[in-house]
Amino acid sequence: MAENEEDTRYARWLNGQLNEQEQSELEADGTLDDLQKIIDTTDQLTMGKYDAEGAFAKLKANRTTSTAKVRPLRPNWAWAAAAAVLLLLVAGIGFFIRSDQQITATAQNTVAFTFQDGSKVLLNDGSALRYKEAEWEEERRTKLTGEAYFEVEKGQAFYVSTPNGMVQVLGTRFNVRAWGKGLRVECYEGRVLVTAQDQSLELRANQAAQLVGSKLAQAGSLDHARPLWEEGTSRFYQASAQEVFDELERQFAVRVRNKAKAADSFSGVFTHGDLEEALQQICIPLGLSFQIAEDQQVVEIN
Repeated sequence: MAENEEDTRYARWLNGQLNEQEQSELEADGTLDDLQKIIDTTDQLTMGKYDAEGAFAKLKANRTTSTAKVRPLRPNWAWAAAAAVLLLLVAGIGFFIRSDQQITATAQNTVAFTFQDGSKVLLNDGSALRYKEAEWEEERRTKLTGEAYFEVEKGQAFYVSTPNGMVQVLGTRFNVRAWGKGLRVECYEGRVLVTAQDQSLELRANQAAQLVGSKLAQAGSLDHARPLWEEGTSRFYQASAQEVFDELERQFAVRVRNKAKAADSFSGVFTHGDLEEALQQICIPLGLSFQIAEDQQVVEIN
């Protein structure tokens, strides 16, 4: 409807000149309610004579506002931005609460750590252990890269996950070595369940298990009550020469250039006190020779 026609209709309503159809149209779109409110208000006034023209102008202004072009509802951008920031903060807090905690032992260093439940772990050189601190009371799960000795308090199951297999215990003392593709578990007290390559093996005190290739097998009885590396000795059972030299690098913070093509596996030990002595303990059984650089940082194996 044109603006002039609309103005005329309002004026005619004020004068009681609308027909039934026009009256119904005003009722349908809510205009009649607005007009009636003006009349009710003016009836309560004790001021001078009612200004019909002024009231009409006010009504017109109000109706112009109420009949403005309809726009789709959109959230205020400032509120949207604030909500987005809040969501990010909440997500960030949740991330840090749930994210893994990591314990790391650098080369030539071991690190001891005690969990909330009193369980303890000692990490060998170059090893790392991750766990979720916030979820520890509900689930005692760890992820190990390298080698570590555990003393687990009794309680719900305690898990040590490695790239090559899983160890599950309730309360016990044990050592897990998981470098490269190898896995060796030694149980000193209680029982542990070792799972690798779809195979499972339960160990009792003084027993060990080792993953050789794709086979998980028991590896004889132990002659020590704690891991030998605690006392400065690395021990190997049918390990490749490369695995042994990798351990040498971690213990002495050196770089080994292995130019030899030794195919024989190594079963034996090397001590951590002296680099040359350790190399002799490795190379003599394998029929290899070695040369240590003057800066003691590089070792060449032939």
